[in-house]
Amino acid sequence: MMDLESYKTAVIGLGSAICAGATGWLAFGRYMMRVRAGNSNDNQQINMLQFLSDQLKEAKSENAHLRDEIEHRDQTIREYWKTISETESRLQIVESQLEALKEQNEALKAEIQELIASSTNMACQLARITNGQEVPVR
Repeated sequence: MMDLESYKTAVIGLGSAICAGATGWLAFGRYMMRVRAGNSNDNQQINMLQFLSDQLKEAKSENAHLRDEIEHRDQTIREYWKTISETESRLQIVESQLEALKEQNEALKAEIQELIASSTNMACQLARITNGQEVPVR
């Protein structure tokens, strides 16, 4: 059979092999833990990037919506200013026409006063002629 010396050598070799295997297994375990931790960290970063990407898309969508709303409001304001300008122009025309009518009214009042005075004078002259008080001068 085996002699003691070869048995010792075999046991020592087997112990060394087991020790080397255990050391390798522990090293492989540490490596796997590092890989898992790295993958977990990578997954967290990927999740964070996905979250930020989603937030960016939402912000861009909201930004576009707000731009459209602002553009609509600007258009409404432009239309209001156009209406105000047109109304102001019409008001100026109406005011100038009103001023011209006031001037014309004053002139007509003066003419009416002259016509009333002339008519009164003519009525007086007619009354004198009819009463025979005065002979008309030709």
